[in-house]
Amino acid sequence: MIKTEVIVLSPEQYKSDLEHCAARAVSIAREEFDAPFPEVMTVEEIARYLRFDSVRTVYNKIEKNGLPVTKKLGVPRFIKSEVDAWLKGD
Repeated sequence: MIKTEVIVLSPEQYKSDLEHCAARAVSIAREEFDAPFPEVMTVEEIARYLRFDSVRTVYNKIEKNGLPVTKKLGVPRFIKSEVDAWLKGD
């Protein structure tokens, strides 16, 4: 049997806890956004790196615009330096 406990917070405590949680969530999101991207990236990572709305956009760029991709065991990988050169038009 699971035991539950009800905690009653005052409006001030509730507001303080909510602000603390929101600030922590923003901090975690900022850390993830500001983290350096690895030299070899997955489809999800390259989508974030290029600030695309979805991974489908990554596949469209591969097919239509020549976004450089390497496949390892059938899994697409993206070399950051090659993608950067592609972005610059090199």
